[in-house]
Amino acid sequence: MASRRISALTYVSLILVFWITPLATTTIYGATSTTPPRYFPVYPRPIDQPFMPGLDWGARLDIENIFNAHGGLVRNAVTDVIGNIGLTYNTEEAGLWQGGLFTAGITGVASGYEPKLAGELQTVSDLWALSTVRFSELSYKQQFNPLFLVRAGIMDFNYYFDLTVVGAELMNSSFGLTPTLYVDALVPTYPYSGWGAMSEIGSILKGRVGIFQGNPKELNTVFSQGYFAIGELEDTLTLNKQSLLLKAGAWRYRRPSLSWYNTYGFYGMAEDTWYMGKRQCSLFLQAGDNLQDANVVPYYVGGGVRVKPLFNRRPDDVFSLGVASVGVQSARQETAYEVTYVIRLTKQVSLQPDLQYVVNPGGTNPNALMGIVRVHADFS
Repeated sequence: MASRRISALTYVSLILVFWITPLATTTIYGATSTTPPRYFPVYPRPIDQPFMPGLDWGARLDIENIFNAHGGLVRNAVTDVIGNIGLTYNTEEAGLWQGGLFTAGITGVASGYEPKLAGELQTVSDLWALSTVRFSELSYKQQFNPLFLVRAGIMDFNYYFDLTVVGAELMNSSFGLTPTLYVDALVPTYPYSGWGAMSEIGSILKGRVGIFQGNPKELNTVFSQGYFAIGELEDTLTLNKQSLLLKAGAWRYRRPSLSWYNTYGFYGMAEDTWYMGKRQCSLFLQAGDNLQDANVVPYYVGGGVRVKPLFNRRPDDVFSLGVASVGVQSARQETAYEVTYVIRLTKQVSLQPDLQYVVNPGGTNPNALMGIVRVHADFS
């Protein structure tokens, strides 16, 4: 019952904190951030006149070193290399039919085994994964009108659901996807995109629903090994020239052959962005509840702050800090405190040092001070 009370209070605070904030900042003028997370499948056109009308491409590369500086399980380090290349084909730009978009992407991961360092449930790097080469996207979207679209194919559901833009620079995996979803269910997300279909309706007030395969690691199983269903509502509120983005979702995961995987839950988030002079400041809060008490992670609470730029002489740099905490079944609560700084070296290349202090990794392991140094490059 304790986890239910905590999560219920968090849902209420999501509304109160972000509704009160605009009232208390009458000299601040806001805007909603539209910068997608680093893994979002947007492949910009590299030249004004591509060799084939409607065809766009892009690629990116991340190299990171993750090290345990103190505590945890093992004082060691691992290196990860993640690459992605993708294409989009816009049927309207190609002179065919309106509203059609084909997307294809391939992601490759070469990694060390990061969990051996501290044993945390909330992985300190959102890009860490076992070594693999996979389709990250192979889908078709049809935009019927400005208010309605459908999408089907191989997808990462987190491109479109449970997406926190303001927390994109933070590296801990919980800021990218609510851990009550990914710890206890094999949902179709990085690096294992899966077959599925979804639709979206609305403009300011939006609704999304989707259904995806239950075992995305095996693409040939499609829906024969269960399913993952999710629905989400999104609304943007404006007060005193300041925008507040609210999202709430519900999901269900079912694997007939594995009864302990049959679970469901809820999540909510809020994002607020405003300006102090030329400095863009943002806040976000997240919460998630897994209603199957036997699961490893029954609840999650997190949030953070982003400032761009922190120093006027570095207008493209980004400073972020965040806190992410999960309840752990039959163990102590795990909490990660993170601070990170994105240094824009060139238009295509950035350097990002990151520091995280993890309390009770896995609920039972010693506290750990973890560091990450990541180099990110966009080729487009």
